[in-house]
Amino acid sequence: EGHYIGNDNRSHAVRLKECYPYKYSEHINRVGNMLEWDFNEEHNEAIESFNVGYDKLMQCQKSNYIVHAFDKFYENNTAYIVMDANDGVTFDKDDSMSLREILTTVKLLAHVVREYHKIGYVHLDIKPANFLVYPRPSEHIVLFDCDSITAINDIKSGKVKSIPYSKEWASPEQIQGRINKERPESADIYSIGAILFQKVMGRVVENEDIGIF
Repeated sequence: EGHYIGNDNRSHAVRLKECYPYKYSEHINRVGNMLEWDFNEEHNEAIESFNVGYDKLMQCQKSNYIVHAFDKFYENNTAYIVMDANDGVTFDKDDSMSLREILTTVKLLAHVVREYHKIGYVHLDIKPANFLVYPRPSEHIVLFDCDSITAINDIKSGKVKSIPYSKEWASPEQIQGRINKERPESADIYSIGAILFQKVMGRVVENEDIGIF
């Protein structure tokens, strides 16, 4: 969380997304606010990927289901995206306990994901930490991490070589480094089911929970 000085010289409450890729975390040192990268190649790759994610986020700004961003800047030897501040909490920190509340949120998530499938995109990294739940009874959610959003046509044509995922929520084919080219949307649908399973059962999906049909 932070504050952003606008052209009116007023301080606006915002949230910042910092470029700090988990896969390189062992090679990044934080000294004060500064990030020190062990390898320039990883630094350059991370910044390039971060910029691509920002472009995807800006392409989705018309949707009420994507957090709005309005600036990007480079500081502390890394990059930041400036996003709206709001009073939502990520679903992994939401304290909803009743089955009705859980089902309501997961149904909303399914609706949001369906909207992106309709316009030709899959998310590929749906997990509780990647979307905000707004205070009840508003019944509204917002996705805020769009780095993994991929065009369905790019997957079907074989253009996409690397499939992103978060292990606990990813479909088996994503973990195996592949995806169903005929119906890539199925990966997102699996993730929604995995989220529902975790919230109801209190644990993540294990191999023994997965079976054919």
